Amino acid sequence: MNALKDRDPTPKELKLHLYRVQCEVLRDMAEKVGASFIEPDESLLDDGFLSIDYCADVTHGNVAYGEVMLKRVMDKAAGLR
Repeated sequence: MNALKDRDPTPKELKLHLYRVQCEVLRDMAEKVGASFIEPDESLLDDGFLSIDYCADVTHGNVAYGEVMLKRVMDKAAGLR
């Protein structure tokens, strides 16, 4: 995975900015339909990006990430009851 990440010519700052814009758009869309938008917990991140422990590849989370996020979704849903 690091070999692919190291070959990426896109500046890290640009990728992080685009990710934050994407989150903002999705959060706004969720609000409009009365849904929640759940971002990754800070403990899953390293310098704003998914930690290597939670990456399946350079753009996707792995099973461990899915487990943590599913628990966050379930906790959020339980709090709405």
